[in-house]
Amino acid sequence: MTETDQATTPQAPQKPREGLAQVARPSGAFAMLAVDQREAMRAMFAEHQTAPVTDAQLTEFKVAAARLLTPFASAVLVDKQLAFDAVVDQRVVDPAGVRDQGAVAMKLLVIHRPDEPTSTRIEMVEEFVDRSGRAGLVSIIEPLAKAPRSGGDWDWDVRRRGGP
Repeated sequence: MTETDQATTPQAPQKPREGLAQVARPSGAFAMLAVDQREAMRAMFAEHQTAPVTDAQLTEFKVAAARLLTPFASAVLVDKQLAFDAVVDQRVVDPAGVRDQGAVAMKLLVIHRPDEPTSTRIEMVEEFVDRSGRAGLVSIIEPLAKAPRSGGDWDWDVRRRGGP
């Protein structure tokens, strides 16, 4: 076969990617823009200024980052508390059209604290997974365990040692 023959040989159709592969680049790598942090980002800003870091500062940064970097990302992670509404209002992301434009997944950050009831978080995750599924989107759940708000000792590894 000559070089010309190789270039014109038909390729077998590619199988559509499924699950998390849909939010990966063709190489299989993930290039997700994560601007869904709140307190960690606030702490980073605080290292470089003396005044308290405002929610407005964080929102402005998150919107600017989403606007500039979304074209290069395979996914964008935005928090509901500070940035999602601003990203939508400023048309950085149009939720009505993202599915049609190729969105394939939604991600939910779930923070667990041992001194807070788990039932509301379980309901939130169940609703999120259901909504994602009805929309034909992959649901990604990111669990994060934090120390109790009430302070005191916290045994983060109790289950591994045979505890409750």
